Amino acid sequence: MKVRNTIPLQHFSLIDYLGDDDMLLRLITGPQLTLSMIDSDDLTVMGNFSIQTTPHEFYHSAADNSCVYIPTKEGQILAIDKFSGEILATANMAMPIMSDVEQDKQNIYCICGVPISTKWRLNVDNYCLCISDKETGQKKAQTNYFDSPCSMTLSNDDIWVSSSSLKRYLKTGEFVNEIKIPKLAYKPIVTDNYVISCFHDGLVRVFNCNDLELYSIINAEPNISGPLITATEEIVWITDSGICRVNFHEKVFLSIAANKNMAPVLALSPDRTLLFGCSTDGCLVTFDLYANTSSFIKLSKEQLQKPEVVGNYVFVLNKENLIQIEISS
Repeated sequence: MKVRNTIPLQHFSLIDYLGDDDMLLRLITGPQLTLSMIDSDDLTVMGNFSIQTTPHEFYHSAADNSCVYIPTKEGQILAIDKFSGEILATANMAMPIMSDVEQDKQNIYCICGVPISTKWRLNVDNYCLCISDKETGQKKAQTNYFDSPCSMTLSNDDIWVSSSSLKRYLKTGEFVNEIKIPKLAYKPIVTDNYVISCFHDGLVRVFNCNDLELYSIINAEPNISGPLITATEEIVWITDSGICRVNFHEKVFLSIAANKNMAPVLALSPDRTLLFGCSTDGCLVTFDLYANTSSFIKLSKEQLQKPEVVGNYVFVLNKENLIQIEISS
């Protein structure tokens, strides 16, 4: 691993950054929305577009071959042409957006909060899943309300929502089935055959996708991050001082130490054999999931944010720069 280049943030506030198969890195900055399109190899700026709206500061955007889908503080999702900066569609939720944006070939998906006005402030006590058409922005479906914060994951045919229960919807918004879970879980992981709920204390519950029958349950090491799934269909997450790998088929887990105090952010390499995390003292930590080893490179005096893998590079952020690191072959 070695530093290839840096992008100074200057006076911008970086809201989000994401990459895709086109090997483009998109920087979304504030206080007004500026979308920058950057070649992830040589960092050439291929486009720089200013849009008159206020970007959401907490939830991540999504992208496809033609557009970037960006949530705003006004309860909208903007479909922005990634090469011209033109707003092609606006999906108006008319409610606060409370989740990352997800997309597929036809629709945009998000969790919205239902605001309730009190004497002193606006509270959000109920939530719903909203589905909008990508091309027109028209809202196609809105589910019944959930009474607790929730997260969602798309599979080929379904939408999985985790709140006080694990709920399954068709992509038309039609409810299919659900199963109660003991407490609030992370965003579900979905494979061809299983849907997986992971909890902060290390509990993992695995259900068959078709009938939601319990397939496996294991108590592993507590986590500080959401889970990801590796190339060998294992669950992996960040712990206080490293990572934990969970084989839910065999009901065993393995810890890999980093000897660092870890931050709650992670990303996998394209082949899902390397996991990248960040330490609180400014290191990018690499975990080799085949060799069960860890290594690190010091990049900053303060904690790094959100590793983003694009092609053969991983990008991380400190207060002043977006840093490009070349992944060793």
